[in-house]
Amino acid sequence: MQILTDIDPSTEACPDPRTSWSRWRASGRFARIAQACFPAGGTLYGADIEGPKLTREFPVVVWRAGSDASQLDLASGLAGWLPAEVGTVVLVTGTSAHLRGHFDRRWAGAPGNLHVTVLVRETAPVEHVGLGYAILPVLALYDCARGVVTSHRRVSIKWINDILLDGAKIGGALSRGRTQGGAYTHAVFGMGLNVNVIPAVPRTVFVPHVTCLRPHTGDKPLLDTLRRLLSSFASNHSLLRRKGLAGLIDRYRKACEVPGRAVRLYEDGPGLDDRHPNGRRVLARGRVESITDDLQLVIEGRAYGVGRLAYEEDCGAFGIE
Repeated sequence: MQILTDIDPSTEACPDPRTSWSRWRASGRFARIAQACFPAGGTLYGADIEGPKLTREFPVVVWRAGSDASQLDLASGLAGWLPAEVGTVVLVTGTSAHLRGHFDRRWAGAPGNLHVTVLVRETAPVEHVGLGYAILPVLALYDCARGVVTSHRRVSIKWINDILLDGAKIGGALSRGRTQGGAYTHAVFGMGLNVNVIPAVPRTVFVPHVTCLRPHTGDKPLLDTLRRLLSSFASNHSLLRRKGLAGLIDRYRKACEVPGRAVRLYEDGPGLDDRHPNGRRVLARGRVESITDDLQLVIEGRAYGVGRLAYEEDCGAFGIE
């Protein structure tokens, strides 16, 4: 796995000071990728990371100090012209004002955390993959977090795509795909994980608490956590390719902490302010009974596939009647 970066290896921002870095010259099959990701030029550094499985799944990682544009948009643009032999590209940025979640909600990035976008070019029948692409990056984050924190800490998923550590948010994911003739031609997965820094996030009833991994993992190079995240992604992706959504949904259900909880499901969409939920319509209120095979929440006997979830206890803590 080759890493290309504009981060000086001698600085504290280096992804891994133990790795042997060298100046990288634009040549070979990754030259055009580097030109697209670093249009201003400048000094680039490279490193080869051992591991045949990761190299096969993720031949190149582009790790930028910062980004002045959307990583999701950049990855989607790369999909149109990458060499045929490069099926996957990983983009990492230290921070960016353009990090976004669902419905263009701003993701608060911070140097020291992971903001990862994975582009996968593959032909995958929509009927086989189903909603598997939606929960693939969520399970990758979940498995990664479980693998790095101490065993007595509780890692869980809050429907649909939030990763929690002892009830506080540490990560989130989203996915986009392009289809043609009933099959995906490529998909882009965004994953954010608070590794070393608790970002400045306004408390809302939907995200009342935020934390990071470091107090429970120790001081490890970011590259170590990225490698674990990519390994988790590859394992879940392999399961999805072999078994479709059915290969992931049971794992998702077991990891999700929502069943049995008293909740409110609010309408969701672009432009809605999380800080003022009283302006939203309540779609459902009651106890979550189960999660269906197509990822819907069953609340008081009815299934719901969309909405912004809040726990009843958090609504009370925020004084929402």
